Amino acid sequence: NDKNSYTLPIEIGARLGIGLNRAADEIAPETLSKIMQGVENGDKDNIYFYGILKLYGISLSQDVSIAATSFLRAATLGHKEATTAYGLSLLYGYGVEKDTIAAERWFRTGIALGDMDSYWLLGKMLLDGEGNNRTPNATLEAATLFMTAAEMGHIPQAEYHLALMYEYGHGGLDKNFPLAITYYKRAAEQNHLQSMYNLALMYAYGRGCEQNYNLARPLLEAAAQRNHAPSIYYIGIFKTYGYGYNVNYEQAVNWFEKAAGLDDATVSEKAKKAGMELKRLLLKAYKTNEQIINNYQSLSENH
Repeated sequence: NDKNSYTLPIEIGARLGIGLNRAADEIAPETLSKIMQGVENGDKDNIYFYGILKLYGISLSQDVSIAATSFLRAATLGHKEATTAYGLSLLYGYGVEKDTIAAERWFRTGIALGDMDSYWLLGKMLLDGEGNNRTPNATLEAATLFMTAAEMGHIPQAEYHLALMYEYGHGGLDKNFPLAITYYKRAAEQNHLQSMYNLALMYAYGRGCEQNYNLARPLLEAAAQRNHAPSIYYIGIFKTYGYGYNVNYEQAVNWFEKAAGLDDATVSEKAKKAGMELKRLLLKAYKTNEQIINNYQSLSENH
């Protein structure tokens, strides 16, 4: 494994100002020495911090197995973030054998300790049918967990899933577009990419609001700057049909090709087809225009 293979749904350690996107920030030798001393002394905070360093390979060689073991050790000592981190390790089989039943148990422990990430991660498990609770009540429990994490912790992932449930009327919640917009907006303000995209589409299609491409456009552009393929694809559509932009077929082709090149299963194929079809139509239009000009010149020369 390398740093770029880290694909868990949250950035463990972000609250401490350390994580995948901050891996270049090495720990000062004296600080590292104190952390290692704390690990030896059985201090749960230092054990958790050490696990993060091993997870990302910051100032130490990367070893996800040692990271998982460290999270377990700190969790056993009652460290709430480590409890969630170990649950994640089990859920995704990252540094430890995958075990969704054990993951749920650790998330429930994290909830008891008050870690907001455990709330939404367990909610997502229940929503995906991965938890022990596979009854119809599972989605209702998921909605309650998302609501708690959204209201008490302002966790963007929880706000996003709650917005989805309100948009489509899932989990025992009535369909409610204005509430969906509210929660998408809250998550989007924390730079949650999928929420930015979904909120843009709510504005673009007038779901729960007046249709407004000018509100949708900056959200798509902000997500596109971070290589969010669906947003890039939709900018191509907007430029094709003049939604919030002047029509510009050449630029639209560029956006479609960029989206296709990001290898996102949700849009790559249709972006590729859209780009190819638009290029074909442009070429046909160029040839037609060229023929018209040639015919006009021939007529002019004959008179």
